Amino acid sequence: MGKTTKIEYTDSTINPAPFCSGCELYSPEPDKNHCYAATLCRRYAGKRGWPETFTTPTYFPERIEQALRWPDLTGTERPDKPWLNGYPRIIFLNDLGDGFSPIADPHKWLTPYLTDMEYSSHIWLFLTKWPKRLADFFSAIYRMVPDNFWLGTTITTQATVRRGYELAKLNANLWLSLEPLLEPVELPHDLVKRMRWVVVGGESGKNARPSHPSWFRAVRNRVLGAGVPFLFKQWGEWLPNDQPQVRPLEGNPYPAAFWTLSYVSFRVGKKSAGRELDGQLWSQMPRMGR
Repeated sequence: MGKTTKIEYTDSTINPAPFCSGCELYSPEPDKNHCYAATLCRRYAGKRGWPETFTTPTYFPERIEQALRWPDLTGTERPDKPWLNGYPRIIFLNDLGDGFSPIADPHKWLTPYLTDMEYSSHIWLFLTKWPKRLADFFSAIYRMVPDNFWLGTTITTQATVRRGYELAKLNANLWLSLEPLLEPVELPHDLVKRMRWVVVGGESGKNARPSHPSWFRAVRNRVLGAGVPFLFKQWGEWLPNDQPQVRPLEGNPYPAAFWTLSYVSFRVGKKSAGRELDGQLWSQMPRMGR
């Protein structure tokens, strides 16, 4: 939980439900795990503010109460994230878990605060890999979800594109996170048109896998072609050799490299890889309202 965060598309994060039942990124075996939240939970398990295990439901709903008292950021400059200028404070819920996973009960961490959240000045960013559970929850409460609730789902492979259609059943501000993108994904045009925003990124962490630049370009072109804002969050640990920012590093020894028939990726680390796609920062944000 923090008023500030390095996550590019939000001002703050809170974790009232920092746990999950596990998804395509998760493994209980550290060498096979690709979920950064599970990795952090393993490191801090049992300490104050953390569950005993990543798959043990543990709630901290009081964190929403604290966030409700944070000041509005409308009119505040964000020098490190200028694309957020002009927005209220954006708060990402449960970046270290999934409050709509099958072992989670949103009534225990969310329901008591919905009214206060709706009438707050903040934007509340939800993201889940179980969009049907999220859709069922909000549909039972609202005919039209409040404008300051941005509801999203994560797509990592072509098989998980179905999540987008489950999310699209809601009458709400909807968004997609294709992070980490693990293979080429074709987003149907009708699905993209239902979205207010699409975020894409590669994988980071110890066990991170490289992404092919063509995967990101295909998503970018489809999203921009539909007139939807596009944000490229990160390359992750690996940077393809066809990106301009790799040139100053040529000749340096790399700890690892990954070859395909058409390109090579170097493991340079998340910070060095950066977030420029084809020499450009893509930091588009959705417009306010609907």
